[in-house]
Amino acid sequence: KDLLIVAKEKLTFEVHTLFPLIRQSVMTFYQTMKEKDIGYILDLDGDGPKLFLDEKSIRQTFIHLMRNRIEAMDNGGCLKIASEELSDKILISVIDSGPMPTETVSDRKETLSVTGKTYESTIGLSMVGQAIRAHGGSFTQTSLNGSTLALITLPLLTDDSA
Repeated sequence: KDLLIVAKEKLTFEVHTLFPLIRQSVMTFYQTMKEKDIGYILDLDGDGPKLFLDEKSIRQTFIHLMRNRIEAMDNGGCLKIASEELSDKILISVIDSGPMPTETVSDRKETLSVTGKTYESTIGLSMVGQAIRAHGGSFTQTSLNGSTLALITLPLLTDDSA
């Protein structure tokens, strides 16, 4: 619901560091993760790179993605978020030990099937992709050895983007 509200608002791009926004998104679910016996690993050094982004939209995007993955881990598990800085973009990987949602979301082709997840969750993952693309990035999610791997890329700040 929050992501839908943010999607309707005009984006205001400013220079921000990414990792504090991701950490805040994870900490939003600290108590829920503790109750569900879900551990987490944040492989994010310092504040991370500076990006030209809409803070509210990116925060809500990561909150929704975290919620989606935590809800999938009914029997405990682990959520790991890592980053890799490439030449012109940052790659954020989110991997968990929960089951893969039945929908597949990808930047190139968006195929949504609501057979195993709620309609709201399916729409939410579609909105995650839209929000990331609005920032010039990409979003894919796939099954990997019984886990789910979400990959997000966002462009690094350049002299032209500031």
